[in-house]
Amino acid sequence: MTASEKLIAFIRNTFDTALYFAVMAVKENFRNYIRRAGPTGDPSRGMVILGNGPSLAEDLPRLIARREYEARDFMAVNFFAEDDRFEVVRPGYYVLSDPMFFRDSACRDRVRALYATLARKVAWPMNLYVQYYNPEGFDYRAALPNSNIRIVRFHTQMYRGFRSLEFWLFRRGLGSANFGTVVQVGEYVALLLGYKRIELYGVDHTLLDGLCVDDGNRPHRPPLLRRSGSRRAAAYLQEGSPCALYDGGLSGRSRRTVPRPRSPARLCRRTRCADRQPHPRFDDRRL
Repeated sequence: MTASEKLIAFIRNTFDTALYFAVMAVKENFRNYIRRAGPTGDPSRGMVILGNGPSLAEDLPRLIARREYEARDFMAVNFFAEDDRFEVVRPGYYVLSDPMFFRDSACRDRVRALYATLARKVAWPMNLYVQYYNPEGFDYRAALPNSNIRIVRFHTQMYRGFRSLEFWLFRRGLGSANFGTVVQVGEYVALLLGYKRIELYGVDHTLLDGLCVDDGNRPHRPPLLRRSGSRRAAAYLQEGSPCALYDGGLSGRSRRTVPRPRSPARLCRRTRCADRQPHPRFDDRRL
């Protein structure tokens, strides 16, 4: 970077950092509620986070058969309390981050039923993590009149500024990295509580959709799929050539070529380290 670019970056980071602290002072505060509440279990046991993905239907019975809930601390998210196995796993941590859980929405009846289920079923100490951001002043305690449930807020104001200060804030439970999923919030909470080992189940995605490998599991550049009008034309691989891991295409609203994810070698290495393959279903509505 040139001297002028460094100066511009310094001025921009200074402004963004000052703006962040001003917004936090007005809208939120600087308390680390997660650290104050502390863990309900033992961080040395490790954490198991149960996601919403369809693969949990296969993973959860195995976890219960191995009685992992006796050796690990569990975290659940969203509507898992409505499952009959909720009282078997007895998660000590629960995360709700979607706005529908504290704002009026089309799912208000289902959300109301979830709070009623949590209030009725939870007979063990459990931390419920919710967003600090609550513009409509939703009363969690009124919806959850259960003394076993401790409501813990996490900050949601996104930080932009100096990178060194960013990590300092994250380690103290301040600021947000604009988490895209509730599982990422759960990971952040688990790290703040001191968990060193975190296992994820039911976390399905389409990140590797279209990634091609050959018989030796070597990455291969995937074909590009085109959408022309209402019909989709795909480049199919011939017999004996590298095959796609998943059968799904990116459908867009414009007539243009949609490239697949870059750096397939890096994605492939990540796949080898995973305990299982992602769910092969592809849903265009997630785009």
